[in-house]
Amino acid sequence: MWSKIRKYMPFIIGVFIVCFCMVYNNYLCVTPIGEKKEKYGIIDGHLSQKYSCIYDSKNVKHVKKYTHGDSILEFLSAYSPDTEYYYYDAQEKKQYSSSVIIDGLEWMKDRKVKFVSISLSSKFYSEELQEWINANKNKVIVYASYNNELNTLDYPAGYKGVIGIGSSKKIKRKSNDVIFRTNRIVAFFNGIRYYEGNSYLTPYVMLRDSKK
Repeated sequence: MWSKIRKYMPFIIGVFIVCFCMVYNNYLCVTPIGEKKEKYGIIDGHLSQKYSCIYDSKNVKHVKKYTHGDSILEFLSAYSPDTEYYYYDAQEKKQYSSSVIIDGLEWMKDRKVKFVSISLSSKFYSEELQEWINANKNKVIVYASYNNELNTLDYPAGYKGVIGIGSSKKIKRKSNDVIFRTNRIVAFFNGIRYYEGNSYLTPYVMLRDSKK
């Protein structure tokens, strides 16, 4: 038996290496982390239910249909189970205006939330929002998602001072951006879960890179 195993060992090792390279190049593997003591903020849209991980919230509208905000909070609840978040609902009739984003960031600043994740994107540049980011760069660190589509103008990820998160080398990145090889995530959260999209990479980086 062992002689047969030794005979096929080079083949087995080769298959393992090929499979490992395929997973490494096409998926980001994530495991849970412990509780984070910093204050974290999420600016997103409506929710379909209440979440125990939300410490404080503003303007949250509850709807019947599962939402983008739901998926972000469920990912975070599994990634860092004991961490609490400040949540601001910036959705207005399926849209997100720069003025509402500013209101959300101002609300976060008033509560001394240092790290804020925004998994939303728009093609429209706002001088007012850029000025807010410039004026508050030492108080609030903003992480924002680039669009999953290539060659798009994405804000707030594209603003100077914002840490833009994406998954393509074709993105015209800023020096402080974080670009992954893929946005397909295999998460080992009490079993194996699959997530896809830059929206998940953004809060992931926010928690991963914070000091405490």
